[in-house]
Amino acid sequence: MRLCCVPLFAAVLLTGARSNGAVTAQPVPADVADVAIDPQGNAYVTGTTTAAEFPTTAGAFQTGFASCTQTGGTCYHGFVVKLKPSGDVAWATFLEGTGGDSPSRIAFDANGAVYVTGTTTSPDFPATHPAPQGALAAFVTKLNADGASLVYSFLFNADGAIDLAVDTAGAAYVTGVPGSAASIVATPGAYRTQNGPGFVGKLNPQGTDWAYLTFFEYADSIAVNAAGEAYLASALFAAKLNATGTALAWWEDSPATVAGGACITVDRYGSAYVARGSGYGPRADFEKFSPDGTRLYLKSLEGEIGVGRVAVNSSGELYMLGGARNLGLPVTPGAIDATLYAGENGGYIVKLDSAGSQVLYASYMSNVRGYAVAVDAAGSCMSPVGRPTCPEA
Repeated sequence: MRLCCVPLFAAVLLTGARSNGAVTAQPVPADVADVAIDPQGNAYVTGTTTAAEFPTTAGAFQTGFASCTQTGGTCYHGFVVKLKPSGDVAWATFLEGTGGDSPSRIAFDANGAVYVTGTTTSPDFPATHPAPQGALAAFVTKLNADGASLVYSFLFNADGAIDLAVDTAGAAYVTGVPGSAASIVATPGAYRTQNGPGFVGKLNPQGTDWAYLTFFEYADSIAVNAAGEAYLASALFAAKLNATGTALAWWEDSPATVAGGACITVDRYGSAYVARGSGYGPRADFEKFSPDGTRLYLKSLEGEIGVGRVAVNSSGELYMLGGARNLGLPVTPGAIDATLYAGENGGYIVKLDSAGSQVLYASYMSNVRGYAVAVDAAGSCMSPVGRPTCPEA
């Protein structure tokens, strides 16, 4: 299951150590950047913290909070946590150097290995492939399934890493912002070799070099199918690259500009699903594309809906978990919350039928922010927001 991007803007408190569902330590400040959920219901969380008391687990990759050596004396360090379906901590580690470290996305593979991308200013950030000298580097880091060791950490000069996907062979795909014209170099034969506002890169499964690296338009979101073809989306377009990164398979402009970000996911047949919306209106758009790029539907929901995550089940029904800033959005019978509490923003979840013509389920989630949504092997919807959020249908 591909879990999608564009995080909701919310600083949260990650609880301290848990045992049998009970909190055994006080919460510590932590900013969650991304969450992914596997089909078994395990949640993988990444973000930043300034708290030395952040609760890591014995035997994890990095258990001590690194001293800050950068000017100013305060460093945000990265963390990676795996939570069991019960909410107990399976393992927790820092991901850090002595500078500032900012993980942005997290993913996993079929073996339970964990992949994180982001940026760092740390000169000693863990690296098996160091970046050339520079103040800022992007990274793609892979940890083994028990969070105890580094499989690889590939650093490269770029202004930002935006999204991450992993294919069935364990190859990682990343989108980002390249920075200066000399910061990264496209691979021979790449779709676009001249510097552009964005890039798309595929690492080999060993994490030693680029399988391909191409410049691209700025993309908020990336997904990959079983054939290794990458799907990209932003507020302006949806597109598909061939498996070698040398040519476009298709490109479709957005039918109308929707402010904010976009999220894309792909089903087992190669059909792509895109959601767009910022939370500030005037609407959110949902699209489905066939494997050859034919637009199969366009569904709009009027209102201030912030697109957070999308997932699709085996029937082609689309789930979107995001945020809401106003009343008047569709709500179906049996909703968790039929309205928002007075004066507050909240979460919002919607399920569309396979034709994109009918809202099967929709609900507000007052006083809740959801970070991820997934569909398990039984077709059930899951979301780690502290209470049930997903439709039973």
